[in-house]
Parts: sequence; structure tokens; C-alpha cells
Amino acid sequence: MMMWRKKGFLSIFPRTILSYSRSRRLLSRHRGDGENGKKGLGKIVVNKVSKFHHDYPLASNCIVYGGITGFTEFTQQTVQYKLVPYWKEQEVKNYDKSSLMRYTSLGCVVFAPVLHYWYRFLDTKYPANTTKVVMKKVGLDLVVLGAPLYAAFYAFICALEGYKAQDIIKELKSKLLATLAAGAVFWIPAQTVNFRYVPPTGRILYISVCTFVEVNILSVLKKMDFGD
Repeated sequence: MMMWRKKGFLSIFPRTILSYSRSRRLLSRHRGDGENGKKGLGKIVVNKVSKFHHDYPLASNCIVYGGITGFTEFTQQTVQYKLVPYWKEQEVKNYDKSSLMRYTSLGCVVFAPVLHYWYRFLDTKYPANTTKVVMKKVGLDLVVLGAPLYAAFYAFICALEGYKAQDIIKELKSKLLATLAAGAVFWIPAQTVNFRYVPPTGRILYISVCTFVEVNILSVLKKMDFGD
């Protein structure tokens, strides 16, 4: 009787090990299917986004730039209204949703269409990426586009904030020159890299990252008081 029990007890182990092994294989297969499914879904999303950008480049640029400028203002407010008061043990303020909408509209309605057609013109007119062509593109971008775009930035934001015409002009006189100087320091090296190394298909991603940095600078300049 003891031998039977012992033999029966020991015979459980092979079956248990076999069952455990099968369970591990099934679990591994299930995880693999899940990972493959996620990869497949990710590939579908990337393909859909790429197709949308290819078919509707202007709409795609408007969405990207609107999101970038809106997110930039969001980061500014997060630091100004949330983090700094928290560190100083002061009252934390709510987000200024109107300002978020203004900056989102700025990127979507002003920056995106202008930059979309401007870079299309430059790439069509000067398709090469030699040193001479790159310098010409950077110079044109700074001289031809710089001042009007920065002026549009201040005028658009001020108009949405309810400024009168004379107040907008006063804002431009006090801040446009400093903004042009800061923009030149930032964009000359940034655009040199852009026109020299970045292919046209990757330009929107590169410019979006640069725009995030620049609009942070512009947002700070917009909120600074330079006096009369």
C-alpha cells in the first residue's frame, strides 16, 4: 500500500512538469501574439499618418504647428502657474485657457500656412544643398521671412488679447528688434543644419522641434516688459 502511494505520488511530478511546460509555451505564444498585434497596430497608425501627411500636407502642418505652439504655451503656464508657486509655497493658479487657444490658433492659422508655402518655394527654387545654396536659403529665410513673421506673431496675439491698434504698434516697437536679434541667433545655425542635412520629407519634424524651442523664447519675450 505504501509502495503504491509512493509510486503514485512520484508519478505526479512528470505530469506536473509537462503541464507547466505547456502552460509556459501557451503563455509565451499569447504574449508574442500580443506584441505582434501591438507592432502591427503601430505600423498601421504610422502608415495612416504618413498617408495623411502625403495627401494633405497643409492640413498636416496646421495640426502639427497648432499643437506645437499650444503645447509650448502649456509648458510656460505649467512652470509659471504650477511649479514656481508650488516651490515657493504660494497659491497655484489655473491654466489660462484663452491664452492656450490663442497660441494654438497662432500656429495653426499663421505659422503653418506661411512656413508650408515658404519652404516649398525655397526647396523648389533652390533644390541643392551645397554650401552656397544653404547660405542663400538661410539668408533669405532670415531677411525675407523673419521680420514679417515676428510682426505677425505680436500683432496676432495682441489682437486676440483685445489690444488697440496703437497699443499693437507700441508692442512692435518695443519688442520686435529684440525678437529679431534672438531669432537670428537661434535660426542661423538651426536653418543651416536644416537646409544642409535634413531631407524635405523630414523637415516638418525638425522644424517642429525647433519651433517648440523658439516659441518658448517668443512666449517669454511676449510677457516681458521692455518699457517704452
